[in-house]
Amino acid sequence: LNNKIMKFNILQSIVLILAQFLVISNAGATTKTISATVSESTISSIDGLNIKFTLPFEWNDAIVGLKYTLNNIKSLPDSLFYRKSIELNTDNKLSFDADYSLADQKIELTTVLDNKQTGLTGKLVTNNVNLFTKVGLKLKKSIQDYQVTIDSFYDKLKNNYDINTKVTKDRITTDLAYNTVENNPILSVSVDIDDVSSIAPSISLTTGDISYKYSRKLSAGSISGKFIPDDKVEVEWKENVSNGVWITKADIPLDRSKSTKIALTKQWDY
Repeated sequence: LNNKIMKFNILQSIVLILAQFLVISNAGATTKTISATVSESTISSIDGLNIKFTLPFEWNDAIVGLKYTLNNIKSLPDSLFYRKSIELNTDNKLSFDADYSLADQKIELTTVLDNKQTGLTGKLVTNNVNLFTKVGLKLKKSIQDYQVTIDSFYDKLKNNYDINTKVTKDRITTDLAYNTVENNPILSVSVDIDDVSSIAPSISLTTGDISYKYSRKLSAGSISGKFIPDDKVEVEWKENVSNGVWITKADIPLDRSKSTKIALTKQWDY
């Protein structure tokens, strides 16, 4: 028990220290209003800098834009995208997300149908090469004092089923995740320590490997850290801004011979 408490305290300290560092290093990003934003940039070493820009524009009740990779010297963007949502009625909402890749001329279309009354969400992913590629179904229900979410997804190209079941009551959430490729069910139990902090140990039901996650809500976002013994520490910091969310991720290996990876992403509120 003392060892678990010590690990939790160490993880909490690491998360809070990195949060302070990330706040300082990203302060300038939240005070500027720009149309182009850094997205999914990853730094694993000096040669590992990879910065992607996303430029969205409102057009005819939809969102259109382009994605561009900075480290590639070229005149054309990586892809163009189109996103639109339609309220069919008071209970049903239909969303489209189309992405056209200029390199391979592939068009991928994700269609999502939400039904508020039943709590069901259906998702279908298609493209002009493989036609049907992915399909998913999600159910959210309140059963007495329990909040139940069942999320299933099938990837045809990988022949993989993902199934995630989550049950929440009061301050405790139990989550069981499984996919047929890895064949390694993961059970996690998240407990709210107070109104802003939670701890979530996880265990692999196949290997017995254990990890520990600590999360804390901030005044304008959140910070979380995951400690994987003998492997690494994962940190994620989210900052809410006027037009979306800045997400900073750090992947810190415990082996000093390996490089730390830092990713910076901006999610837009369309």
